[in-house]
Amino acid sequence: MANDNYENIDIPYNSNLERTDEGLLAGAQSSTGNSSQDEGSNEVISSPNQIGENAITAEQIGDIQITNWIKSRNYKPKSQGFFLRGSDGYIEANKLWIGSGGIIGGKLDIPDTTSADSFHVDALGNMWSGATTLVSAPFSVTNVGTIKAESGTIGGCSLSSDHISSTTFASGPSGNGWIVRDDGSAEFQDVTVRGKISTAVFEKGTISAVSGMVVISSSDILDADMTALDASTVTITGDTTFSANEVIRMKDGTYDEWMLVTDAGSAPVYTVTRDLAADYTSDANPIWKKGTAVVSMGVGTGTKTGFIQLDSTSTNSPYIDIYGRNSNTYNDYGQVTTHLPEVRLGWLKGIVDADVGLNSTDVWGLYSDSVYLKGIINATAGKIGSSTNYWSIGSAGITATSTSADVIINYGKTDFGQFSSNDGFILGYDYSSGGAKLELGTASGGSAIMFTALEAGSGDYTSNISLHNYSNDVNSRSLYINREAESTSTVNAIEINGGNTGALNTPGIVDSYSESNYSVWNSLQYKYISTGQSFTGTATKITSCKFWAKKLNYPSGNCYAKLYAHTGTYGSTGVPTGSALATSTAIDGADFPSDYELVTLSFPDGQNYEMTAGTYYCIILEYTGTQGSNGIRIGADNTTPSHSGNKVSYNDTTSTWGYSSSQDIIFYVYGATTTNGGMVGVKISDADVGIGFSTTSAEGKYVIQAPTISSISSETAAGYIRIKDSLDNTRYIKVYSGTE
Repeated sequence: MANDNYENIDIPYNSNLERTDEGLLAGAQSSTGNSSQDEGSNEVISSPNQIGENAITAEQIGDIQITNWIKSRNYKPKSQGFFLRGSDGYIEANKLWIGSGGIIGGKLDIPDTTSADSFHVDALGNMWSGATTLVSAPFSVTNVGTIKAESGTIGGCSLSSDHISSTTFASGPSGNGWIVRDDGSAEFQDVTVRGKISTAVFEKGTISAVSGMVVISSSDILDADMTALDASTVTITGDTTFSANEVIRMKDGTYDEWMLVTDAGSAPVYTVTRDLAADYTSDANPIWKKGTAVVSMGVGTGTKTGFIQLDSTSTNSPYIDIYGRNSNTYNDYGQVTTHLPEVRLGWLKGIVDADVGLNSTDVWGLYSDSVYLKGIINATAGKIGSSTNYWSIGSAGITATSTSADVIINYGKTDFGQFSSNDGFILGYDYSSGGAKLELGTASGGSAIMFTALEAGSGDYTSNISLHNYSNDVNSRSLYINREAESTSTVNAIEINGGNTGALNTPGIVDSYSESNYSVWNSLQYKYISTGQSFTGTATKITSCKFWAKKLNYPSGNCYAKLYAHTGTYGSTGVPTGSALATSTAIDGADFPSDYELVTLSFPDGQNYEMTAGTYYCIILEYTGTQGSNGIRIGADNTTPSHSGNKVSYNDTTSTWGYSSSQDIIFYVYGATTTNGGMVGVKISDADVGIGFSTTSAEGKYVIQAPTISSISSETAAGYIRIKDSLDNTRYIKVYSGTE
């Protein structure tokens, strides 16, 4: 009926949309044959009043055949009533109810076939809406189950013509949600893949670039907006855990803020101190939004950490810097005084460090305080040491450069002149003597070999090569080559010394205070670890000492006797000063007696310090074991102390020496002199040749001397033996006794 011309239908509308009453029932024919007219004739009833006794009742109707149409009296097209046309089966009704039998037919078009805003079901079972055809419809379901929807929401997901996404999706580093686009691109917050990832192109294998600096450190993102208040908290997602005293940083294109985590007990919500750099006014800090990156810049207290910084845009870049944090101060990271990185790899120009001098050097490499390398090192330039005293590396080798200190290579020996101590060797430049040296020796055997370019000092000789076997005298058993007498111009000499025996005589008491004076004890425990007495020395070498002592409970740890130089007023305020002059062999505190007795501590070879007569010294006993109720007790006199010196003690808490004139410690100091004479040797030089012997001098030698011819006249009275050398030069041998 939608396409019918209403002016051509029976009982048509006029121009005023009015209709006549003609033909209320037309062309109706009873199938029972009980019509009031002949079969095939029509009775037109134009008014209800025309329906008479011959009218058809409901009971009489079996079948109705319609030639043209049946319509309701109030019918108005597409508005009210109904219309049924018999010629083509067209039906129009304002409302239509269909029972459980359903509708069986060709297609369905609502409201018609021409409107864009319409719904359709075709004869094939395809359904669509929003368009007149299936292919152009924004929503459709085909007869094979294919669904098309250009927009909408399914289970919280948004549909669009070119993507599907979460309803809260926002793009970018500070965004949230997810999206999958029809071009194959996607963006997610997190991705978990249980199986393998197969891809034709993987981002790891491509080139990516970042303008500026990149910081590599522990990081997370804000999970809640912050306020501008100083008392704000930081809430992160929890992928990373920060700790107390960790400096964190947030930065965007406008703002940059450093904070300190002060409480991590409610993680991932952290209490912080804001604006460490003091860039903002009170309660006017940046209002950081959810999704902002939160980066750790290192922990400044306790177990300290740091961060890595990659830079390709700053002056003198590119480089990779590694920084360690020094404190909770926001910018206190890197080396303490210079704030240079602990490590830089890359272009080293710009490293302002006097020790390496790279500030204006165009060089690529690795810079650090400490570098540990395994394998091969190839170096043709550089230096090893400080900025002023160092080994300079060159293409031909290394060279010592010194302006204020020794430059050495060593093992065991830490300084030149350690002849009878410290096993090992020392090689290099001796700044104090101004020459190159090599010294080798052992402490246990007292042996040493020395090669020196010049050995200057207060002694009688200098030499180039010397071999020693020391006992107790620096001149014992030695060989000198090119040794030069300081008092003459003699050179090119060879001297061989059998050596002074240097044996120590029987020790005697240097000074003491008898145990018969004992009246009180002093404990080596808690804060007092050393105590002793000042005394007057003699011209002997210290060999041993004794203290009136016992152990207290169960001490564990060693005890030592030590000899110190003296300072202060002797007998009242005298105390030790400087480092120990001599240290005894250790005695375990557990080996001390349980009751008071004299305990002896001996000074080994190399520790027999030679005291000076009339000089004041301090002898002390030191306990190095565990403190507390265990320790060592030393006897003293506090009744009538009469020794000329005074008691001394060391306070380990204050690291100071104390004194007391009201007490004297019970002690004995022993010393011994050395035996001189008996040295046998040969000396050969350009000056003269002779043989002699001495038992009175400290060196006591056989000496062979060769005088030059020019000196014969002054020596004729002594009697010479005339000889010639290989160059036919005349030489003389003189034999004499006594001193040289």
